[in-house]
Amino acid sequence: MKIAITGGTSSVGQGIAKAYINRGHTVIDISRSLGYNFNDTNSIVEAILSCDVFVNCLSLSDLQVVLLEQVWNKWLDTNKEIINISTCITLPAFETKNVEYKKQKILLETKHWELISKNIINPRMYLIKLGVGDDNTSWNACCEYVVDSIELAKPDVFLFEMSVFK
Repeated sequence: MKIAITGGTSSVGQGIAKAYINRGHTVIDISRSLGYNFNDTNSIVEAILSCDVFVNCLSLSDLQVVLLEQVWNKWLDTNKEIINISTCITLPAFETKNVEYKKQKILLETKHWELISKNIINPRMYLIKLGVGDDNTSWNACCEYVVDSIELAKPDVFLFEMSVFK
């Protein structure tokens, strides 16, 4: 499979990319540091559309929500998948000093559930809430677990949310 990852140079993005590469998939890393212009959402969406899976891992203003909606609309009635990466700090028990980041992720989760509520099962969507941390070794193990769980869930699971604390 061909996997598009936005935010693929972040710790989580790198961990997810490695997990897919370890399974023999091709990963397309769509990151600013690799020359992608996130002011041009049309070109970003075009880069994603040729892939089978979109890992929406970006943390940049409201762009994660914009990309989710645009890709979802283009992938209606396909067997493609969207994996939205959020954070456990959106849960009530978690506090954060980074209020803007929390707001961005709440908007992502709200859009995720809004699209699912339309009762359209394709593209298949997953919402992954990851714990907080800065250790690449444990992020890699966490991302391996996430990708394993998603791959094991197919094709029987149509609605999937997962919180992972490391």
